[in-house]
Amino acid sequence: MHAATMVSMQTHSEAPTPSSSLQMLRPAECARVLGVSVATLWRWTTAGRFPAAYRLSPGVAAFDQTEVTDWLKKRRVSGAGKV
Repeated sequence: MHAATMVSMQTHSEAPTPSSSLQMLRPAECARVLGVSVATLWRWTTAGRFPAAYRLSPGVAAFDQTEVTDWLKKRRVSGAGKV
């Protein structure tokens, strides 16, 4: 993962701790990790099939890496040959 696509965020109400730091994925990086197009990623998000993005500033959105990882783990296929 490129350092430029990860953003550390911290809210003012939380004490600075390692767990309060979010790792964010920009849409293109998130789509690349999942092996889908950015358009598919936004369709899934709009349909409620994928975690919502966070608006970082006007025109800039990103996905929480932990939410994406959890979403992906829930879709793990068990057993050989099952898709």
